[in-house]
This record gives sequence, C-alpha cells and structure tokens, in this order.
Amino acid sequence: MSLPSPIENPEVKFTQIFINNEWVNSASGKTFPTINPSTGEKICDVQEGDKADVDKAVKAAREAFKLGSPWRRLDASKRGVLLNKLADLVMRDMVYIASLEVMDNGKPFTYAIGDMYFTESILRYLAGWADKNVGQTIPVDGDLFAYTRHEPIGVCGGIIPWNFPLPCLAMKLAPAVACGNVCVIKLAEQTPLTGLYLCSLIKEAGFPPGVVNIIPGYGPTAGAAISEHMDVDKVAFTGSTQVGQLIMEAAAKSNLKGVTLELGGKSPCVVFPDADLDMAIQRSHDGLFFNSGQVCVAGSRTFVHEDIYDEFVKRSTELAIKRNVGNPFEKTTQSGPQVCSCSFVSNFGLGIFLGTGPAWMLYKLHAEQWTVGVVLAVAVFFHLTAQYITGAYSMRFGRWLFCMVGLMLSAIGMGVYPFVSNVWEVLGPEIIVRIGQGTVLSVISPLLGHLADIRHHGNYGGVYGLYTTSYNLGLSIGPVCGGSLVKVLTFDWLYRVTAVIMFLYAFTSLAFRDTPAVQQGSPPKQPRKGYGAIDKSIN
Repeated sequence: MSLPSPIENPEVKFTQIFINNEWVNSASGKTFPTINPSTGEKICDVQEGDKADVDKAVKAAREAFKLGSPWRRLDASKRGVLLNKLADLVMRDMVYIASLEVMDNGKPFTYAIGDMYFTESILRYLAGWADKNVGQTIPVDGDLFAYTRHEPIGVCGGIIPWNFPLPCLAMKLAPAVACGNVCVIKLAEQTPLTGLYLCSLIKEAGFPPGVVNIIPGYGPTAGAAISEHMDVDKVAFTGSTQVGQLIMEAAAKSNLKGVTLELGGKSPCVVFPDADLDMAIQRSHDGLFFNSGQVCVAGSRTFVHEDIYDEFVKRSTELAIKRNVGNPFEKTTQSGPQVCSCSFVSNFGLGIFLGTGPAWMLYKLHAEQWTVGVVLAVAVFFHLTAQYITGAYSMRFGRWLFCMVGLMLSAIGMGVYPFVSNVWEVLGPEIIVRIGQGTVLSVISPLLGHLADIRHHGNYGGVYGLYTTSYNLGLSIGPVCGGSLVKVLTFDWLYRVTAVIMFLYAFTSLAFRDTPAVQQGSPPKQPRKGYGAIDKSIN
C-alpha cells in the first residue's frame, strides 16, 4: 500500500472546549498557544480549560449517565456500532488528521499515518468488547440464586500525553465508552489539535451529548481538577511517574476514585553474546529512535556483553549515521523534532554510567539541511567500559552486580529488552527475581513484537521505589537518562557531579575485581512465591 501525500499546511478547524457535544470558550476566557515544533512558530491559540470548565464537563457527563438517559438505555451492541462508526470516520479523514498531527507534534508523516491505523485498531477492538462484558452465575447452598452483573463505573477522567495524541486518546476513551461509561478527558497542552478534531467526529458518529467531553488545558489546573473532583469516579493517566504520584494522591484524598496509571521509565536493552547481532543492533536502534525517542517503553539504554561490544558500537554508529533526520512532512524522513525543548532534555539528557572512563559522545549527526526551531540531532552515546558490561540476567556472566546497579538505580522503567538466543537465560526464575517484578519483559523491541507481561502489584513505573528516588534527585544513573536536575544545571556541571560517582566506581571495581563468575548450570528451582511463610508456620 502506497503512502498518501500529506497536507503540508492543514487548516485548523477546532480550537474550543468540547462539552455536551457543543463547542464552548473557556470560563476564564484564557487561551494558550500551540507551537509547531518543526519551525518554533505558533500555529494558533487554543481555549485553556481549568477547574470551572472541568466542573461544567463533569456535570454534563453526570447528566448523560443518569438512569433512563439515552446513553444508559442504549444497547451494548449499539455502543460498539458507535465506536466502529468513529473508526470509519478516522480512516476517512486520516490524511488530514495525520497532517495535523505532524504540524502539532512534529513526528514524521509516515509515523503519523501509522498512528491513524493504530487508533482505528484500538477503536475496533474495543467496539467488539461492548457486548461481551459478561457476568457469572455462582452455585451457592440453599434455595438461593447468585449472579454477578457488570455495571459501568460512571464518570471516567482521562489525562493523555503528547507523544501519541490520537492513539492515547482512543486508549482512554474506547474502553470506557464500550463499557457504558461517560468521559471527561484532558488533552496534552503541547498537542491538542488532533484530539479536538476527533471531537467533531464523535458528534458526527452519533454519540449522545455529554458522553464524551474533551478539554485542552494544563496539568496543574485542568488535570488536577479532574484528579481531585468529587464527582469523577475513576481517573486514568499516561505520563511521568512524578505526576502519576500526584494523581494517585489526589484520587485518594478526594473520593478514593479508581486510578489507572501508565508511567514511563528508562528501559534497557541487554545484548547477550549469542544474540543475533544484526537483529539486536537494528531493534535497539529502532527502540531508541522511533518517534524521536518519545515512547514510554523506548529502549533508551543499552548494556552490551564485552565479547561483542566493539562491533556493536561500530555498527550502531554506522546505523545512526544513515538515519534521515529532517522535515517531518517528507516521506523519507525517519526522525522529526522533539515536541518541545524540555522533552529533548528528558529523552536525550544526561548520559553516564558507573564506568571506569570518561563519557564521550562518539557521533553526532548535524541536520544542517534542516532549518527548524527545535532540532533533534541523532546521537549515539557510549559510556560503558567493555570489561565491566557484564550481565545481571545470565548466571554464567561474571560481575553481574555492576549491571544490576546500573539497571536498578536508573529505573528499569516499563521494559527490559534482552537479545539472546537461549531464551531460558532470560526467563529463568532466578533472573526474573533479580529483574524485579515491576517490568515488562520482551525478547525483542516492544515496537516490533509482542510483550510478555510480568507486571506486579499494578505499578507500571518500573522498580517503583528506586525509580522515584533516583528521578526526584534528578540524577538518574545510566545511559541515556534525563531528570529534573538536567533542566536546572548545565551538562558541564552534571558531568562534574558524575565524576565523583565514577571515582567511587573505580574504587569499587578494584574491590570486586576477583569476584568469580557464577558457574553455568541448570537454573536452580525456586520456591513458589508467597508459600514460604505458610510452610514455616506449618513446620
């Protein structure tokens, strides 16, 4: 299938708040600019929603959710029909919407078109679930009849990120609507335009008034108002761990509303010596640079075994040189700009590891032909000393402590992506325990394969305590990491700070230099988790 031609200067049709199927101005009269990251120029002004607008939207949603309302009386199968109709409309207008996303977000048109298909698949998948959310009948003693019936929660709040504006909006909207809920959703202030256009399609598809209400605005005002609202029954958020903590706190302090969090981290690729090197290099490259690194599961750190380190560095650099950075409207462009300068610092900020030598950036591609406001230069960072890049994930590796320290201090994040031929080395019980159950484990890049979910306790933020601590300090240790401190200090000062860490590591490495490698053998049997205490009490 050939790629359609983009609309390089798409008309912005909607900039107001969408409440009760109507376009309204903000209660305060305030607006905010949305910026084209490719040029640094203002696209337009958008109405800025705040607490008063959230109150109005929640009231409209609650009215639509009343018993006997058109929405509550609508058959479940008809909810699926509405979602499928919305998917049809998205695909009808996909070239315009994708072009609008390129202008507002900066991602290449090729990726923006992919977002349209992604959005369609989300809507259609959840449409299929609308009439399949069934209860149970339960055998009980006596002349009794017991059953469960699934009822919609009520008013569901959503706060979406800017990296995948339309798919993330669909992820919040579609499951809630499929189950009969009503929504109040805040768009990211960096990328509100595609979400606002979707509102017009929601109305065209035939959704009753008040079922979907969408507000552009800022997190500390509109987002906070949703999180702490006493008449919002659940809130879902995709974004940083820091903000996720604030949302969970606000939900607890208000009406104990339900919370769903999808939080980011710094996910590592771990390349084993027996890996398919061609595949590992390509997938680790894609895992980092896809969508300009603006992905919650981006493989933004790489640990490479010493036996293949030199070749991996050489070939990874060559691959980065070939990456086409340029105008996102051109079909051959692979990387566009970061959505804003702050995200560049967060995604490609401090790069340092507990290594024995200084940190050097070996290669940086300057996109001289691309005159834009916020430029993303493709860069490959190599900060690890080869002899100390040994793994925490294979029991035959020596010095596993150093890799584990690097992984844990800078947060495993949402994913660990090992490249290895012998999958048991990664999936063995002891290895999973060492990783910690706050991760998503995949044998290949999450952008190109299926995820094997091993999340635990519902925390999407990786090794939750360690990640929170290291990020709040602003000095996440591990390539390539950012943090709040990066935004305050210059890189020169940050490297001076990390010099102290490197000195301490050099001292530590001497102390551990004779540490023997754990012998290769059959993985030890692990007791079933949670039964140890029971067994002891029995004995």
